[in-house]
Amino acid sequence: MRRVVLLSLWMSMARADVTADFDALEVERRAKAAIDMAGCPERTQWQHATLPNELEPGIPSAVYWLLSLFSAEDTAEIVTYLREHATFSTHPGSTDMQPEFASYIYTHGAVIEDAPWKNHIWMKLSELLASCVTPFVRQKFACATCVPCTSLVRRYRPKERKQIFAHRDAESKVTLVLELQPARPVGAAGGLYIMEGTEANRSFPALAAGDAFAHGHELLHGVYLACADRRLSGARAEECERLSLIVWYHEDRAQCVNGVDSRASEEMLIQSASKGVAEGLYAWAVTITTRYLKPERAQDASTAHAKEEIATAISMLERAALEQNHSNAAMQLANLYLDGISPALRPDPVRAERMLNLAADLGSDRAAKWRASAKGQQLQKALKHSTPLSKGYVGMLLLAVALVFLLRIRMAYAKLEKRGGKKGFVKKLKVEKDKDH
Repeated sequence: MRRVVLLSLWMSMARADVTADFDALEVERRAKAAIDMAGCPERTQWQHATLPNELEPGIPSAVYWLLSLFSAEDTAEIVTYLREHATFSTHPGSTDMQPEFASYIYTHGAVIEDAPWKNHIWMKLSELLASCVTPFVRQKFACATCVPCTSLVRRYRPKERKQIFAHRDAESKVTLVLELQPARPVGAAGGLYIMEGTEANRSFPALAAGDAFAHGHELLHGVYLACADRRLSGARAEECERLSLIVWYHEDRAQCVNGVDSRASEEMLIQSASKGVAEGLYAWAVTITTRYLKPERAQDASTAHAKEEIATAISMLERAALEQNHSNAAMQLANLYLDGISPALRPDPVRAERMLNLAADLGSDRAAKWRASAKGQQLQKALKHSTPLSKGYVGMLLLAVALVFLLRIRMAYAKLEKRGGKKGFVKKLKVEKDKDH
């Protein structure tokens, strides 16, 4: 019987290995395969690269460049038009809850009609998407029904927004980043970066104005303007500005119109988390909690289902942070414990500080920056207003000692009452006192 069980286990593991090997070969084959570029401008060339996928070890992630998708003249015209007409929202971004300095032009498969300039930009973009980009995305990402669903313009400047921490676009199947204006000097000034894993170094893909970069939902990426770290003014400050246009693709039009998150992304995260992969536990927990941090979903956090989901997410983050030394999971716990998710998760500044210290001990470069930011000030203020007993184990220990002391007094008093009652005890004391006199 034991041999049968072991053989069955070995066969299931072997099947999983074979499937992973096949998937890895398929990604490589599709990435290298020739593609018809007849619908693209003659100037446009494509390149690819494959990177390790931390969510699915052994199966690589493919990324693509569409070089000179827009001409230098067209790109300059778009940038000028945006400077003259566009307004950028300072609402908190879903990635880090910081002012996003973004303007959405297309969502749920339709142009946002609140400003004429958005329709103008989308008209220039949609033609190239239909003839060139969408056919490319459908073939290279094996998504025959993928459609552009959401598009926005982002602005990065010193003293506004200079970075977006590494994250995954869990709501979409494919992300296309069109570089409208790179910060200068190009390369040294920073911009879009990608990472092979949470502990890996940043890699900045070379992107000139008019180039596009496409990647799947599993890729860890962010933005960082290195030039914004220096004191700049006048013309030099203007050079340290980046404008990019993002297009998020969903699996099909129905999913896009109904505002449903990417199925492929969700399935990958669930599978990775179920295998106990630290990055999978972290990424899936972030996806769950982020849903309830959005203003439009705030009231949903009061349901029993939401409370169960949030509790599960906290458990996954603790497992990744405490058992597998995942520094980003510790940072996420620090954020969640500081702000809470009302009413499912109460703020707990003491736990927030412990998780922040853990993240720092695990080597997170975000911990020191977080502590020096407005979040750090918020934490210190919350700690000052917390009760003494919540500030550590000392208060809890003192309370326990006091309770034990009171209990022992009560037990001693009960024994005396049992022997002679309260009156007898008082009488005995009086007799002994008279003898002394």
